[in-house]
Amino acid sequence: MLLLAAMIAVAAAGPPDPAYLDVLLADAAVLRLHERHEWRVLGHYKGREPDVWMSQADGSLFFLAERGKHDPEAELRATIEGLFAPAVGPLWVHGEASGEEEASGEEEASGEEAASGEEEASGEEEEEPAWEAQHPQCRFPARTRWLYEALAIDEARLPRQPCPELDDWKARLHPDAVTLVFADAYMGNPASMFGHTFLRLDRAGGKELLANTVNFAADPWTTNPILYPVAGIVGWFPGFFATLPYYLKVREYNALENRDLWEYPLALDADDIDRMLDHLWEVGPTPFRYHYFDENCSYQLLALLEGMDPALRLTDRYTAWVFPTSTLRTMVRHTELVGTPRRRLSRHAELVARRDALLPDDRALARRLAVHADPADLDTVAALPDRRAADVLDAAYELHRYRAGDHPEGDAVARDQRLLLARGRVAVPPREIEVPDKAAPHAGHRPGMAALGAGITDDGAPFARIRLRPALHDLLAPQDAYTAGSKLEMVHVAVDLPLDGAPVLSQLSLFSAASLARSERWLPAMAWRLETGWNTRWDALAAGDCSPRRQCLAYELWGGPGLAAGTEAATVFGFVEGEAAVGPGVGRHLRLGPGAAAGLLLAPVPTLRLLAEGRARYGLWGADGLLPGTQALVWQTDVAGSVHLGRGLEARVRGRHTARGDGPADDELSTELWWYW
Repeated sequence: MLLLAAMIAVAAAGPPDPAYLDVLLADAAVLRLHERHEWRVLGHYKGREPDVWMSQADGSLFFLAERGKHDPEAELRATIEGLFAPAVGPLWVHGEASGEEEASGEEEASGEEAASGEEEASGEEEEEPAWEAQHPQCRFPARTRWLYEALAIDEARLPRQPCPELDDWKARLHPDAVTLVFADAYMGNPASMFGHTFLRLDRAGGKELLANTVNFAADPWTTNPILYPVAGIVGWFPGFFATLPYYLKVREYNALENRDLWEYPLALDADDIDRMLDHLWEVGPTPFRYHYFDENCSYQLLALLEGMDPALRLTDRYTAWVFPTSTLRTMVRHTELVGTPRRRLSRHAELVARRDALLPDDRALARRLAVHADPADLDTVAALPDRRAADVLDAAYELHRYRAGDHPEGDAVARDQRLLLARGRVAVPPREIEVPDKAAPHAGHRPGMAALGAGITDDGAPFARIRLRPALHDLLAPQDAYTAGSKLEMVHVAVDLPLDGAPVLSQLSLFSAASLARSERWLPAMAWRLETGWNTRWDALAAGDCSPRRQCLAYELWGGPGLAAGTEAATVFGFVEGEAAVGPGVGRHLRLGPGAAAGLLLAPVPTLRLLAEGRARYGLWGADGLLPGTQALVWQTDVAGSVHLGRGLEARVRGRHTARGDGPADDELSTELWWYW
């Protein structure tokens, strides 16, 4: 029926008035529509310099003019001309095709799973039209809508074309509301360390898990661990919009990666949603260069919402760095669209809550049941009061499924059945899970940091220090809304200003990340850290191997796995590390060797954090050759503390002691005021 109705509509729409084209082109020139902000938003144009524009869209099909990518005026004229193109019959409707067989089974990457090289099917396979074969009014419905409004087009002289493919696509999505979803940062994948945002298209009365999502993601052509981050940084991967069922995203983030999902309802009316879908249809098959730090998932979602309402001016707020938490903060503080978020707990968070609700002896019993489900332990739990027995069995079953996966095999199947049978004999409903409150992602500190401080060296020489870091977070920063025990810094620069000399670059860290994931018998985890960049070799400075100080800067790459244990208030950690360093003061300008570190992180109150760490490194090859002896051993002790003053301000104090072998040491004491921006 839809196909027949579309064919009748094509026949009913009379031909456009050819003379009307010149009228509209003249009106557009007089009104200078190509300079309007709305047109530049729909074309994704950004100014590279005054009067020089380039669209961030990279697909040729997104443009009707040959120079459309660089010329908004030419693209506007071509689009107006396209509105007068001859009518096109229906190419495709859901489950039907006309004429030639079109490509079917669209396979699209689904977000960070695309960035990690995983591919997921979108459920059922759908036949799709040859997008470029549609009438321009149907290919670009958002542009068409805006031009009809801006030029007050007479539909008698330029009839609107029926777009059955577009109408059918909208009917299948049929959203009545839209939710902005944020997935917490995941330190197990470089592409996911900043978190991830996407949209959920909700139907009235429909189940959330069956709703569709709108996601922008990279489509990587390599998983090489060296090429992969480089390609993501410089924009070698194409990115695409895609739709997937929400339950697949929940499974990926909540269950597999143990990430909380934060669901922010958006106050959009039916017309807003329809405009957003029009623009999504336009950009759907179009590639955009994917950049980790600016044109990423969050930036492109802002651009999509701008296509719905250009007056939002969301992308204008970002030029160099765009982080998912920053875009949430922008949406919350600078629009009236965002409602109160709801937290969808990860499987890990639910399991921790169930564990914490148990008595110490019951925790041990639940763990044994999850691992072995021995008959003796089942008899023990059967002797408990019903409420305790139910709690133990619920926790044991969840832990068993967490360890075995959703599809247990072998002995795990037998344990699964024994636990279910035992739970069926306890006629008590599961306990309501109580999880401690956690600040929503938009409530965390801002990602950028600037600091000013002063210090003194062991020889009594005072200095001032300036720091700048665009992103993002470290272990002494406020933890609200961030993954506890995590560190992720990009391009941390520190410059010292001695009173008796010229400025000295003391640090240029390109990347520094750490995860103090606490391990325990219930939930084993591995800690890790990695850092690379230029740092002052304090041991070489103390030993007189490099002078003056500006010549003691060396490029370093170090890090390794470790373990962490404790609580939110006190965490003990240790690492086994490797180091490679190149530059003055590291022997023959190259130092390779193992190392180790141990430390303690304290947070007695939310506004105070203390960190003490000792680190030892041994250069297997240095100035004195291979295995040079004890003089190659370097150790460094750091003690630091931070006091959170509120309003993005923080005071820090740091003491450092560095020495090599039996030689002289270099000490420093400094205090700084950090400002998050």
